[in-house]
Amino acid sequence: MTGAYPADLLPPHARSRATAWAYTVGFCDMPAAGFLLGHAPLGIGGRRWLFVVGALGVAIVWALEAGLPESPG
Repeated sequence: MTGAYPADLLPPHARSRATAWAYTVGFCDMPAAGFLLGHAPLGIGGRRWLFVVGALGVAIVWALEAGLPESPG
């Protein structure tokens, strides 16, 4: 469902680019998770960083969601 919301709201000439970016960002999570699990930045274990990054992502989406319009479809 990553591409459904941009497809509803964006004009036809911008839909494919927005959908491509949405999927690209979504697919970057696995390499990032692999990097974090193998390292301990700032002396904090990789698993704990996954929770921090996930929580920050949820907070950002929650904050941005308040300003988004309802889907017209």
